[in-house]
Amino acid sequence: MVKLAGSLNYYAWSGRSPLVSIKLGVHPFTEQGSKFEAPAEVYLILGNRTNRADKLQTIDAETGGFRMFAFSAGDLTMKSLVALAENGHLLLGYAMRAGGMLSLVEADARVRQINIDDLDKSEIDESAPKRWLDCLVEATNVGLSSSRRK
Repeated sequence: MVKLAGSLNYYAWSGRSPLVSIKLGVHPFTEQGSKFEAPAEVYLILGNRTNRADKLQTIDAETGGFRMFAFSAGDLTMKSLVALAENGHLLLGYAMRAGGMLSLVEADARVRQINIDDLDKSEIDESAPKRWLDCLVEATNVGLSSSRRK
């Protein structure tokens, strides 16, 4: 069993193509005192495809045990983000070694606070996917309006 922590960000700004970043750390529960470890690879998965073709860069994050992955806002990446906004779920694949088999995990954007001992007592926010969509639209509109003013 592992614990994943991180963030998903969408950037849209004037004069540049939109960018999606994923920051991820993996914490194995197998050893006492273990720490977060940075995966070698992370991809969004939609159907039976990954967004590997959209990957731009990978860098170590400022937080030890985490890595950041930057993706262009290509077709599969954006379809994954739209699916997240529609149903609150996002499928990620990560590998701890480059070229290794991907482990799959489904992230649920509706979970505000998870209760590991009793999942039925986790805090759920059903409006979170709609807010994600609103943020995507707003960021895109701000980026487009900034580039039109030039």
